[in-house]
Amino acid sequence: FFRPDAGQATFVTTPEAELCAPPLGGGFHLRRCNRKTVDHFALGLRRGKFQAWSFDFQQREREGLGGALNPRPFGTETVRSTTLAYSDAWPVERENRVGLDLSARQVKGERNENVTASTGVLRNDHRDRRTIADLWYEHWIARHQLRGGGAFNEEKLEDRIFVATRRIASAYGQWQWHQDRGTVEGSLRRDAFSDRAEDRGTVEGSLRRDAFFDRVDETTYRLGASRFLATHVGVKGSHAIGFRPPTLYELYDPGSTLGPSAANPDLLAERSRSADGGLFAEVNDRFYGELLAFRQSVREEIVALADPACPLLFRFQNLSRTRATGWELALNFRFPARISLDLSATRIEALILENDRNDPRDNGNRVPGVAELTWTLGLAWRREAWHAYLNLRSVGERFIDTANTRFLNGYRVADAGFGFPIGWRFEGALEGRNLTNETYAEVENFPPPGRQFFFTLRWRYGAETEEEPPRPGEEP
Repeated sequence: FFRPDAGQATFVTTPEAELCAPPLGGGFHLRRCNRKTVDHFALGLRRGKFQAWSFDFQQREREGLGGALNPRPFGTETVRSTTLAYSDAWPVERENRVGLDLSARQVKGERNENVTASTGVLRNDHRDRRTIADLWYEHWIARHQLRGGGAFNEEKLEDRIFVATRRIASAYGQWQWHQDRGTVEGSLRRDAFSDRAEDRGTVEGSLRRDAFFDRVDETTYRLGASRFLATHVGVKGSHAIGFRPPTLYELYDPGSTLGPSAANPDLLAERSRSADGGLFAEVNDRFYGELLAFRQSVREEIVALADPACPLLFRFQNLSRTRATGWELALNFRFPARISLDLSATRIEALILENDRNDPRDNGNRVPGVAELTWTLGLAWRREAWHAYLNLRSVGERFIDTANTRFLNGYRVADAGFGFPIGWRFEGALEGRNLTNETYAEVENFPPPGRQFFFTLRWRYGAETEEEPPRPGEEP
């Protein structure tokens, strides 16, 4: 269901629109003309203890690209993604080993937008490629576990207008000290980023510009420790600094050919400092829980902000300085009948400390897009080839502007799945998402799909393996 007056705009009906979205009363319309299909094929191969190969292909097709303010469909979109991954590890001496992880992924999107008879069909095709290689070595000295390695990551995003490439060379080290009643750990990472962007000049007036840097080196770290104070209760804490450059999509997202996308080529990288600490409890393999308080400060935080003059236009922007404080709770119960219960909740107060690039009057307001309270509750069961799960998730109200005058309503969504044996090592699974057909939005006026059903067919071969019960919400 779509509410056309949610963005203070006027909905003009036409005979075609009436057939596509008949009114239901109360300003709501039922979308009939849109169709979405998902095809997914995955293949996994394992050899020995460490070697694994995987292949994944997914195709999503959608007919009707209209927003809630105009439910009439006007185009089609097809997105195909292919992923190939390989990993292996080889023993060197005793418990020491060397490992290699490789992965390559390509996403290709094709969009045809039949807007009006005068403009004809507009095309917007883009391709996203990512390649990752990680070579590492793990060494044990008594109770000290050392791991170091290097990684290379290349990302490439291109369409008819531009091509953008990012290369990341990384070196990292990790250390863990395993004690009788606790663990001390630390990690250090050095990343060298190199971005290049080229405007192909095929569209007059293009806003694509050079990338936000040519080369940046950044060092990040994390320190953490945990220790049991009693038989089943302990304390834990950590401190870290982080660095996140804007993604290529945030910088150069092709978006829609109908108008400006949310991309912003002038974005700056985020730099963060965070700390957390609290209590945890563990009872054999039957129960684990933790309650942590956290504090995080971010400079140049990247958020998607709505344009006050246009309810449909969002753009990525930097906030000069923000601070988030709160607590998070995680509980996991495992019962003898192969039943597991998971509960997680986070309460957060994220405030804008400085917003000098936009409007300083917004200082002290809440950070857009961050809900004050979120929680999930999951129940899962598995016995041999049978499994079932129920997952409930709730997200609170979120603002979409720094002035905190416009917001998205909170929502609660329920998913469930059921798997069963078919025979000859075939298994089937039926999954339902958004079972209550809840109307909610992550971006104003563009709600995700309503109730959806998926059927999965799986074939297992080779040696039988004992698997843990599925986590609530996992793909069946």
